[in-house]
Amino acid sequence: MVEIVYEMLSDREKSLIECCLDRIGNGANRIYIAPFDRVGRSGARLFRVFFCPDKDCYPHIVKIDRKDRIQREYENFQKIQNYLLPETTGAPREPIYESREAEEALGILYFQIVSDSNFDSARTLQLSDIIFDVSNDPDIEKERLDCLRNIFDRLYGICLSRTADTSNNEPTSVLLKDEFEWHISAIKRLNPRKKYGQIVGIEHIDEAMSTCAGANFANPVRLFEEISSGKGIWEEPVIRNLKHVHGDLHCNNIVLNSEKKPVLIDFAWAQLNADILKDFVLLENSIRVVMFPAYVNLDRHKEIDEFLLEEDGPLKARNLLTGDEPLFLHYVRLLEIVEIIRKYARRYGGKGYDWPQYLQSQFITMYRQLAYDTPNSIVGFRTLGMIGNRVKHEHQRS
Repeated sequence: MVEIVYEMLSDREKSLIECCLDRIGNGANRIYIAPFDRVGRSGARLFRVFFCPDKDCYPHIVKIDRKDRIQREYENFQKIQNYLLPETTGAPREPIYESREAEEALGILYFQIVSDSNFDSARTLQLSDIIFDVSNDPDIEKERLDCLRNIFDRLYGICLSRTADTSNNEPTSVLLKDEFEWHISAIKRLNPRKKYGQIVGIEHIDEAMSTCAGANFANPVRLFEEISSGKGIWEEPVIRNLKHVHGDLHCNNIVLNSEKKPVLIDFAWAQLNADILKDFVLLENSIRVVMFPAYVNLDRHKEIDEFLLEEDGPLKARNLLTGDEPLFLHYVRLLEIVEIIRKYARRYGGKGYDWPQYLQSQFITMYRQLAYDTPNSIVGFRTLGMIGNRVKHEHQRS
């Protein structure tokens, strides 16, 4: 009889986890479960699980979700797995289902993620746990910032280096409404017009220009509707470097093993031959509008966002900061990390890469991210509007 320690599962979920024992084959008679500190926006549940006869064993991450979503994630991973280094991914094993016939059946994915750890000492960190964990001690903060630099250099220099290899690769002409079809469909399902209407005033939601927190810009809602219909500034084909992408690279989908090395999870949005910039803009967006502290000075943050509309903005914005201002250390980290992300975007962007491409991809992906709940929707909407405004300006200038 298998003993499951930690009562937080339904009987259906317990049954699926017990089925994993047949695959692992280590004679486990006890399963230790700890929450993974996140719930997927699709409703998926994630756990850190130890299948073991005792506590001295390797942990796994287990994901339980609806059968069709589990199947899609597993199939997407199969498409791109040959372009990922095995040690840099939480490679899911073949999923298990309650039933292959029932539409509402649950499925389970599980994969080993952490090395040389045990149940008592191991804590599977997500990048989100440490990204803005600042210290006022200069030596400690330097050590933590160096650690983050190493994580991002490894993430793009090793984890995604095979997928992003641009050798012998010619850019492709695409329509953005086709390239970002998944994002556009997700936005339409979420229908964020009401949310954005509460920010700018529902009576102003269809106006050409919007005003938010001291900034005026082209209405993002109108710009998105032009994207989804392929009209306005979005009707012309654009040049993109198409590679294999993770597709949903944000701070909660990057976990750190016991050596603080990044490991990728959650391949539900993985794609072959997609805009490579997705794996850069999504992560930058995640750090800027989801992970950054919500308690910001609106005027100071607007100044930072204005700098970040330029490709070399992180370097210029650093000269703006003073050591005695609130969130100084947070801004230093933000600018350092954004600079690293953009450095690799330039390297992997391929022939014909230019900055307006990055801003276009950033606008579309940020629109989807902000459609969910974020710590500071007003600041996020203003950032989105400023980016959209620059995209429109760059198009008019060209």
